[in-house]
Amino acid sequence: MRKKVFSLLFCAAVCFGTMGAVNASTWTEGVTFVNIPGGGNQKVNLSKGNKKTSTDIYASFVPTKMTALLGNSARLITKSQNLASDWVALSSGKVNYALERGCKKGTTYYSAVKSNTIEWGNNNDVTMDFSADKK
Repeated sequence: MRKKVFSLLFCAAVCFGTMGAVNASTWTEGVTFVNIPGGGNQKVNLSKGNKKTSTDIYASFVPTKMTALLGNSARLITKSQNLASDWVALSSGKVNYALERGCKKGTTYYSAVKSNTIEWGNNNDVTMDFSADKK
């Protein structure tokens, strides 16, 4: 009897665990922006998107490399390059959250990065991970 109960509980745990994994949000990793223009201008990356899997209202960004002296900001964009979130200043070593603007569950979003308004030159690079969901 104990074996049957244990087997039933084990099967239930596996089923519910699998359902949770299917709905879990993911990171899009290693999104690279090269030669970001100075003066507060942006560069977009439409090669790597992230599908929104929840109804929360925040996007998440984690920079793994930033070369600008004055920092960078990131936001979500649509495939047609319309804004999908506010800009968020990127800080190394932590998750940075941006308030989304009308994002919908099931839609794939992309990212844009901009330089600081008084940043000079265009030889700044950013590599980051991002998610259209709060992580």
